[in-house]
Amino acid sequence: MDTKKLRQLLLIEGLLAAAAYLAGSFVLVFFVARGFSYVSIGVFAVLEFGTATISLSLMRNRPIRSPRAWMAAGMILLAITYSCYVLLPPSWVLIVAPIFFGAYMPFFWLPFNTLYMDLTKATDRGMITGIYYLIWPLIGILMPVLGGASIEALGYVAVFTSGVILVAANAAVISTSKGIENRPIQNRLIIPKLGKGLSGAFVLQGAQEGLFFATMPLLSFEFAKGELGLGGLLAIFAIAGALASVLIGRYSDIRGKRSLIARLAALSAGPLLVVSALAPDIVSYTIIMGAAYFAIGLVWIMLLAVSIDYAEKEKGPAIYTREILLQGGRAVGAVVLLLVLLLFDLRFAHAISGVFILLVFLMPIRKT
Repeated sequence: MDTKKLRQLLLIEGLLAAAAYLAGSFVLVFFVARGFSYVSIGVFAVLEFGTATISLSLMRNRPIRSPRAWMAAGMILLAITYSCYVLLPPSWVLIVAPIFFGAYMPFFWLPFNTLYMDLTKATDRGMITGIYYLIWPLIGILMPVLGGASIEALGYVAVFTSGVILVAANAAVISTSKGIENRPIQNRLIIPKLGKGLSGAFVLQGAQEGLFFATMPLLSFEFAKGELGLGGLLAIFAIAGALASVLIGRYSDIRGKRSLIARLAALSAGPLLVVSALAPDIVSYTIIMGAAYFAIGLVWIMLLAVSIDYAEKEKGPAIYTREILLQGGRAVGAVVLLLVLLLFDLRFAHAISGVFILLVFLMPIRKT
């Protein structure tokens, strides 16, 4: 493993995670604080993941010739996203911001994930993938609290301006980083190589995220009753996720059984999310969601590692296939979110996210 390249990629990921937790954690709460209905959040999610899915579809069979340029472009798109919250009226932000955010995701994550997974091999992939996910909860221990405190003291402009500064700095780091190889990366679908079970699992993971990425911060905000309290809850969830990242990843490197770990984690995460939707108070909600985050983190880590195990010599196409299945699933989940918010309520939508992740347990994922 090239530790120098790993450190450079983790620096880039760390700067992005800082911006995402400091500013991104509050993008949906921003609308609720201004009197928008939860249905508006459903519209936001449909635009966000719909744009990402369409963008990925247009990229099919078009190689990424300069990963560095693509990743820097992704950061510029994210900076524009956060700028919308500072410069535009909220009703315009609701439409414009998710489109730019949806475009950012494939531009950054396709080359980044491919370059990152290129550093792994079968005997260390679980641990290195765990480190990949560990960066987010480590940053998440502090940044949501800082963001919540900044909003209560200075307002939303402060956190979104800080987000713009962080991602702009990240674009500069990417542009000058020698750890990013400018070699072509192929965007090809290889669903038969990954198999129906793993492909179905990625779609279900995406569908769960299409709901969960909206319901979790909004439901947490209801319990926390303020931006600072929300930041504290998100920090607790982040710590829970961190516990799962590296140790079990390393266990899978030694003992294998990644697909089994993913399925058992899904079997645990689904009921926990359903029960968390019924939580009567902040204490029970925090305990249940902490456990759910632990299990969900394992699903994410193991499914990604398994996809590369299946396609060791086609990592670029494996990442592209995973990404388009995930984003397509997220778009489906966002449509479900919108319909449920129209007909029922936020808690019901949160519970349905648990049903989607539970179904991963039923997928016939080949052993690794």
